Amino acid sequence: MSDTIEPPPPAFATQSTTGLGKTSIFVEEVANDRVHPRADGAKEMYTLPWGYLIPTHRLGENVADLYREQGLMACVIRSRDALSADGEPMCVAPEQVELAVAFHAPIQETCCKGKDAKGKERRCRFFGECRYQAQFPDEPPDVFIAAHQMMFHAQERFGEFAAIGIDESFWEAGLWGIGKDESNWTIEIDQIAKREIPIDDPHKKDKKEARRNLADLRKLLAKLLQRQTGVGGVRRDIFDPPDRNWDHDNTMVAEHCAEAFRLEWQLMPQIEILPDMSTTAIKNFYIKHKQKLQDRRFAHRMIALWEAVNDFLKRMHKDSTVSGRIVIKEFDRKRVVAVRGVWPVRKQWKVPAMIMDATLPALPM
Repeated sequence: MSDTIEPPPPAFATQSTTGLGKTSIFVEEVANDRVHPRADGAKEMYTLPWGYLIPTHRLGENVADLYREQGLMACVIRSRDALSADGEPMCVAPEQVELAVAFHAPIQETCCKGKDAKGKERRCRFFGECRYQAQFPDEPPDVFIAAHQMMFHAQERFGEFAAIGIDESFWEAGLWGIGKDESNWTIEIDQIAKREIPIDDPHKKDKKEARRNLADLRKLLAKLLQRQTGVGGVRRDIFDPPDRNWDHDNTMVAEHCAEAFRLEWQLMPQIEILPDMSTTAIKNFYIKHKQKLQDRRFAHRMIALWEAVNDFLKRMHKDSTVSGRIVIKEFDRKRVVAVRGVWPVRKQWKVPAMIMDATLPALPM
């Protein structure tokens, strides 16, 4: 087995202000490659679809028309909470989607088409007339057009891309834990140690042991976070042993975080959300699983915190003494830890890319 690490795909960027026609030029170049493929060109450039990412859906049809004028098939993909080109909702069962989002459940399997515990297929009652589902063609078009946010979500029906174009700055679409979203990723430090960890079957020995181990790791993390007396970004030294002497009870390393991350997922309370639930069934689900909703939310926040601490501790540059992702704050005399970050770009979008952004620095790239 080779230890060679595959290099990342090439990415090019251009700083160009609005009104210069950069989108039209990009469209023409893509069309030339697909309609008149070069003999020395890569085959996938005219056999696989291209992707084109835009700031908002509003621009989608305008860009799609540019591709269509060049003789290419372009398909605008909108999110479930967006409106179609004729102003109609893409998804007509938003309550079901809100339920899945609240419980951190996969939307396609729990809202659109999935299987119950017995393996029987269940579909949303609107599946056959759903605008969201209908927008995906049976055969891939020349170009898929979507909003920037799509880069941070896996979508099987896109398949593989030949390459992508990105119109304007996209990274802000991947931010989480910032602004209004901060409360969704904030945890009381005392609760890290004190909150009871639920298990579905308390009689299983392995689950009881996993809960005990996770409780110990949570208590250790809370104790180390409390070392920092002030507010602001978490300091690296709170995780190091006092006086640089190894002490298992007062030290945290990346391996602790990786183990806690695994245990949080292992002990996550299980739920079954089915795509064809009625409005009444959805309301009853919230009532019946109120505690599981709180437990799953807390576990997902802990997973984000463990991942951020793990990343902080594994950094090679020890001069990174303060974390920009983990911040201690005080609200109503309670100390809390807020986590923030950027969602990773999904694998299917990691292909040759061209970024066209007026806000880029005026430097050769």
